[in-house]
Amino acid sequence: MTGEGLRSEGLTGEGRTGDGLTGAGRAGEGLTSDGLTGDARERWTPEPGSFAVDGRDGRVGRVMGRAGDDVRLRPPGGGPEWSCPPDVLRPAPPGVALRARVTEINREGQLPR
Repeated sequence: MTGEGLRSEGLTGEGRTGDGLTGAGRAGEGLTSDGLTGDARERWTPEPGSFAVDGRDGRVGRVMGRAGDDVRLRPPGGGPEWSCPPDVLRPAPPGVALRARVTEINREGQLPR
């Protein structure tokens, strides 16, 4: 894999471990557990609106933007934003991103109209 399959949403790899928030892709030769090569991981820049995983604690969040050097994330379904250094941030695998999106859609359905 040379990174040709990477999309700007950061949805690469698949599978999950534990609670599904720490996400892991298929491990292969020269790949990290999230399916990115070392160079691709360092170059990955999250796009606002995409989902990412905070490598410090495994939390998943929607990328809201940047605050100085850090990336601002909001948990799916709402809640307070938090800052994450970009070097520990990784793209959310497809299954984790799907779960986060379903959480957001369910939350939207519960809001008063």
